[in-house]
Amino acid sequence: MDYQLSNTTAVSRAFCMLNPSEKLEWSRGSAYIGKSGTYALPVFFGVETALNQHACIIGMSGSGKTFLLKNLVSRLAYSGSDVMIIDWNGEYSGVVSYLYGAEYKIESDAQAETAIKSIESGRAQAGVASMNISYMHSEEEKRIAARMIMKHISGSLGAAPALGGAHRMLILDEAWKALGGDELPTLFREGRKYGLGLIIASQTVSDMAGDILANCATVIVFRIQNKEDFSTLSSAQILDGEMLSRLGGLSRGSCIVAIAIGRDRPRQAVYVPKVEGINYSLCYILGDGMEITVPIEIVVGKLGMIIDDPSKKRAIENYITQNRGRVEVSGLIGELASNGVPRSSIVAYIRSLGVPDQSIIWAYEKVV
Repeated sequence: MDYQLSNTTAVSRAFCMLNPSEKLEWSRGSAYIGKSGTYALPVFFGVETALNQHACIIGMSGSGKTFLLKNLVSRLAYSGSDVMIIDWNGEYSGVVSYLYGAEYKIESDAQAETAIKSIESGRAQAGVASMNISYMHSEEEKRIAARMIMKHISGSLGAAPALGGAHRMLILDEAWKALGGDELPTLFREGRKYGLGLIIASQTVSDMAGDILANCATVIVFRIQNKEDFSTLSSAQILDGEMLSRLGGLSRGSCIVAIAIGRDRPRQAVYVPKVEGINYSLCYILGDGMEITVPIEIVVGKLGMIIDDPSKKRAIENYITQNRGRVEVSGLIGELASNGVPRSSIVAYIRSLGVPDQSIIWAYEKVV
């Protein structure tokens, strides 16, 4: 087809995963990856037109997988998703700490069960929780713990997310270490029905069981060199032609994103020369001697879970901006209430930012 490059809207319609009108970091339920190599248009993971929210990330060691995963964690949290990470080597402690999430240091099966129950209670601050299993004594113990966590999640798929309409995402790096049972395939098959998306990463395509790969609407491939992987990607109709030929020569941090849009349509693939990092700005939530620091993008991103009207959402954004990111809980509650948000939704939203119940009660007394 012949596209007029000046008409980015027309170009983006040809590639359904691209939407240049969206804010790159605050797109609801989506996470910005980088710009396409051909048209320099924004490429997202998790677009609503994709068949599901599942993704697998494949690439050699050092190719850029973990860097992408850390950015996806941040941007998904910004967009209002609740994110859980199974952290095999403790690599995500930094990003979880920066996002003011909850990190659970797991040394035993009992601690893993306690952490899962705490997360399911909806009290994981800022919607981000990490199950850090690096404290287990052996790789086999880690594997058993990871599979137990996934089995527990699978058994509770029907539970509602903490905020109405929120996406729930499970992140698993080093996925090949947790394979061997039916926990991961079950989550891939059943997760979509219950609003759960999975993002897993591994070094080779062969690590992914056939049903896992088949149930991933999004496949992100960094540099690979295994000839069998090239063959599998081709036979599974994930990549072909020019995109397949690019794989062996990809530089560190560059990737190809292939997204299944419809069951009877071929995957749409786009080359991303550089996965882009993320910039953080902070919001200070104050009240009753309390000060909680949360990335402002999370404070704004989660508004989409309780406010549908764009003008009302902008009014709250403006309130936060005008206060230069320093917001009294009572003032935020008052602004939300004046924009028609019901009390139950306000409480769920304020809780998700890590504000304790006692401070919420104190703030409501001030509002009244």
